[in-house]
Amino acid sequence: MELSERALREIYLSAFERVVRKSSPWTIMSSYNKINGILASENQRLLTEILRDEWRFDGVVVTDWWAEENGARQQAAGNDLLMPGTQRQVDQITKDWKTVRLPKMNSTAMLPTYLK
Repeated sequence: MELSERALREIYLSAFERVVRKSSPWTIMSSYNKINGILASENQRLLTEILRDEWRFDGVVVTDWWAEENGARQQAAGNDLLMPGTQRQVDQITKDWKTVRLPKMNSTAMLPTYLK
């Protein structure tokens, strides 16, 4: 799905923003849908920049079940829990950490927000 910034915010994100800001949910599930060519579960702009930084969500973000295109990218995008936690996801994260393809972060940056 290709969306302009305006359509994304006014049509699709506005309801989610209201829920996050008014009800302070403990958990949100990312999805496997592609938005402007990027899987939602791998989209750092949506999960970190908008959800966590702009809307101040401090709960747990969990992937949709079997939305496991790339566990390392999902983790780097802002998911705290990858479901169902397959060996493929573990192997991808381990491989990307060893080859330094994940962004360098300080030790607390990788902690789930509920542990900070």
